[in-house]
Parts: sequence; structure tokens; C-alpha cells
Amino acid sequence: DKTISNFRFDPSYRVDQILFREVIGGVTDAWYVKPHVAYALNSSAQIKAAAIYGQAVHAQSTPGGETPLGLEFDLGLDLKLKNRLGFALDYALLFPMAGLNYVIPQGSTVTASTAQRVMGTLMLRF
Repeated sequence: DKTISNFRFDPSYRVDQILFREVIGGVTDAWYVKPHVAYALNSSAQIKAAAIYGQAVHAQSTPGGETPLGLEFDLGLDLKLKNRLGFALDYALLFPMAGLNYVIPQGSTVTASTAQRVMGTLMLRF
């Protein structure tokens, strides 16, 4: 196939924790809205939260044949430790919508279920 029929963001562009990063593999044929907030508890600790809504541009580019993909909530805590070390703990919760369901050719549908992710990161600044 020599036609270009979709737009794809660079795979290293990270929008969220589950929907585009793990399920879809990157932002392609979709748009999203991501309101977010971060609050510094002190000079070495920060909490952050985000809500991401994703929707396909065209219904035929989803397994469920519908445009709504899902709603994801992300929470995180970033800590800067002494000696250039840091730690981050992130939690994500995805509520999939009709676009992530799988329509079997015989007519039945497999409904996508809620997904969660907890990720810890140890960082070394240099």
C-alpha cells in the first residue's frame, strides 16, 4: 500500500499512560483533550493530575466502529531526592468507550473493560 491515509504522531510523544501509549501505540487518526494540573508541595515534591479524553476522527479506523475511544485519569507524585536521585509514582485508570470494543464479523461484540496501571520510576539526573 503506497497511500498515506492517516496522520501519526512520533511514537515517543507521550500523551497518557494507557490509551495512546499502550492500547493504540501512539496518537493516530484521533484527537484528544487533556486538561491537567500540577502542584508543588515543596521544593522537592510535586503532585500532578490529568484527565484525557480521546476520540477517533473516523469511526471506520476503530475496532468498534465508533469514534469515542476512552476517558483516562492520571495521578502522579514526583520526588527529587538528594544526590541527583529522583523517584516518580504514577497511577492511571482508563474507562474505554465504544470505539475500543471489538465487533466480531458474525455480529456479536466483545466489550472493552476498564484498565489500570501503576508505574514507578527511579531517576538519576546528570
